[in-house]
Amino acid sequence: MTVRRSRKTRRGSVPVVGLVAAFGLLLAACGSGGSSAEQENGENGAFYQEGDRVEVVVPFSPGGGTDTLARIVAPHLAEELGVEIVVQNKPAGGGVVAVNEFINQTEPDGKTILFSSSSNHIPPIVGQTGVEYAFDDFAPAAGFPIGGVIYSHADSEFTEPEDITGPNQPEQINYSGQPPAGGELRILLMFEMYEADINTALGFEGRGDARLAWEQGEADISYDTTPAYLADVAPLVESGEAVPLMSFGTVEGDELVRDPVFPDLPSPAEVYENAFGEEPSGDAFEAYKALSVATLAMNKGIHLQADAPEAAQEELAAAMEAIGASEEFEKQAEAELGGTPLLLGPDVENAWNAMAEVDSESSEVQWLIDWLAETYDVSVDEMSD
Repeated sequence: MTVRRSRKTRRGSVPVVGLVAAFGLLLAACGSGGSSAEQENGENGAFYQEGDRVEVVVPFSPGGGTDTLARIVAPHLAEELGVEIVVQNKPAGGGVVAVNEFINQTEPDGKTILFSSSSNHIPPIVGQTGVEYAFDDFAPAAGFPIGGVIYSHADSEFTEPEDITGPNQPEQINYSGQPPAGGELRILLMFEMYEADINTALGFEGRGDARLAWEQGEADISYDTTPAYLADVAPLVESGEAVPLMSFGTVEGDELVRDPVFPDLPSPAEVYENAFGEEPSGDAFEAYKALSVATLAMNKGIHLQADAPEAAQEELAAAMEAIGASEEFEKQAEAELGGTPLLLGPDVENAWNAMAEVDSESSEVQWLIDWLAETYDVSVDEMSD
């Protein structure tokens, strides 16, 4: 996907801090003959110039929630920055390989932007082997608190939420998904919490591939995050081919409640209560809640590297501010993202830092690490400060 736009004038979209920093760069340039500013910024004082080619990296195969989101945002970003944007899908290792490359091998020149998801955020929390990045390696410009929906075939044996719980499931559940230490953790923990009998085929490089396996009858149950669900699954629900069972819910205080984007769908806690006749409890439930707090607040992120030019970081953040304030994007977000809010400025920093500050020594995370190793043979490194 290639998007080209001419630079447009932005009024009131650059935060004061950005103007102060830009003024500081100008003073520094004057004191050094202008060489520093000329190397970092173009003739008009902006970092991004018309005709620049900017690559947007999606660490997953086409068709999933992160890919869908990137292709929604890319045209708006191209218009705000006045550049050509090319969306590149780089699926490998459940999304970890592309992020490793982005942090350790890609030149931090501001010309490569990463769209991340919880499948990239969770591995460093659990210390997954092969992860070569940490939260402070990123400069997040925006984030999305995106949930998701679990669904089944309309003609299957699993048409009610309680059908995927141990006491009520009519037969073994076949499930296909990505590697277990990423975004799949939520639904795998849910199956554990429900004492469900499942047969898993894990290792797909994106939710789009996993959904295709479901469409071909290789899986009974599947899920998608909000962008992909609304784009690709909601039409199947309308045509009578799919049935939504529940959302992943969201956490308010210490309670797991319904996702406001899908108010008619029960939360995992409600399904548990209906199936078992009591409120959920236990290690799997506590790990699910801890994971929800850590990842649902910022399920998707838009980043440069932390050592990318400051001017690039400021202009990307300003562009996302302008996109968030535009009526056109607001209407599109309502239709295609379920009205999911855009996290900007301090909000995105706080959400990102909340994940970075998850206590790897907590009982919930330690249980999760042990459970991954024992149940899914996931190799994790020893966690350290």
